[in-house]
Amino acid sequence: MQLARKPLALLALEAAALVPPLLLIGIREPLWTLAVPTVLLITLIVTLLWPSAGRRGYFSYRTPVVVAAFVAELWIVVGGLTLQLPADPRTSDWWFSGFLVVFFLLTAINSLPGLTGEYRSGAGLRPDLIFGGGAYLVRGEIFVALGIEFLTTKPLAHPVWNWWAVVAEITAMLIVIAFRGILKLRMRRARLLGLDTWMGAGPRAGVWLREVFLYLGLFFVVYAFANMYLGRIPFTWAPGERHGPGWWGLAWLAAAFLVLVPVRGWLKTRLPEPPTLRQELGKQLLMWIGFLLLVYGFVVLFDGRLRPIHGFDYFNFWWGFWVSALGFLMVVPLRTITLREEFRGTIRIMTGLVAEIPDHEQRTNRIAGRLETIASLPERARVEQLALTMAAADRLTGTTKEQFVAGRDAAFERLPEHRRAILAETRAAVEAQQHEQETQHVA
Repeated sequence: MQLARKPLALLALEAAALVPPLLLIGIREPLWTLAVPTVLLITLIVTLLWPSAGRRGYFSYRTPVVVAAFVAELWIVVGGLTLQLPADPRTSDWWFSGFLVVFFLLTAINSLPGLTGEYRSGAGLRPDLIFGGGAYLVRGEIFVALGIEFLTTKPLAHPVWNWWAVVAEITAMLIVIAFRGILKLRMRRARLLGLDTWMGAGPRAGVWLREVFLYLGLFFVVYAFANMYLGRIPFTWAPGERHGPGWWGLAWLAAAFLVLVPVRGWLKTRLPEPPTLRQELGKQLLMWIGFLLLVYGFVVLFDGRLRPIHGFDYFNFWWGFWVSALGFLMVVPLRTITLREEFRGTIRIMTGLVAEIPDHEQRTNRIAGRLETIASLPERARVEQLALTMAAADRLTGTTKEQFVAGRDAAFERLPEHRRAILAETRAAVEAQQHEQETQHVA
């Protein structure tokens, strides 16, 4: 229940925000359907931007980059209104392509430097540590779905649009970004502190739970988007409605489950934290392959037939190609950049949280678990994590820094001798790296 408290509070706020527009009398039907998703998005954005640690120094913990990323969520409303304007087919093509390009660029904000902010006491939930990676999951899958749609249909069909389906898409976004993101953040914190629980370094059951959660969330995302694209009211579209159930789609969906859950889950339990750049790219490549299988399986199941891919001579092929390319960029290289920044931000903020634990014994135990975890890592990951932790500790000030130093020194003395030797050697390697970087900077 503790884990679900914050995302449930988000849902409660969103539900409360719907009351005023729903109480209005005499509102026209088109405005009803537009008002509901717009109010939901505005409420979500205001919640994410709320100055939970005060207005002073606000942009130190809610950076301008992450503020821009949150506000960009409103683009779905702007784009939806634009796509429904009357226009000839050629103009509609330009509007739709412009909508997709802007959507991609607004998503790429999440890979700019400065996404995650500094540690700030009392900041509470830190959406900058989970939003970017989750946004790439949702929007990357949407671009993959559009690419497959264009590559396998003719002629080119623009979204019919449906605002009720946009509400379903926002709900899917909350599942993938908020609920799964907070679960992921809690699990990472448990691992970094060396907690021997199902979420931490114990049986790692949380990894499998998180990946199953991801699969179900992604299926909901593509279902909501398909209803929005086709102009269908959500939850009224049944498999095989046009050509009979496409049961072969279940095989594709099973293949997607295999890639996204057991294969990626197994890989995550074997890789160090953080993984190398190549390892992280490999994980995201598996994610992209899982997206392809999931979306195509969904199309076959609901459309009731296998769809061949068009040849080069079809106009749709090139639409599908460039949209698919943007989806690949989102899921693989750009999400990799964001995840690495989120990891650095997590260590920076977690170091401050541990330093502010008022009880000396509890604080020392937490730091001891952290040092034990670092000492048990392979050399490359050990050097990187210790460097990030040392940098985070250097940013602390006043009493918070004094408490951290006292807890760190006490924790170090409690470690076995061989662990202390490993950490001393790693610290020397980190300081040598820092000296080399300073020398190159001066030169």
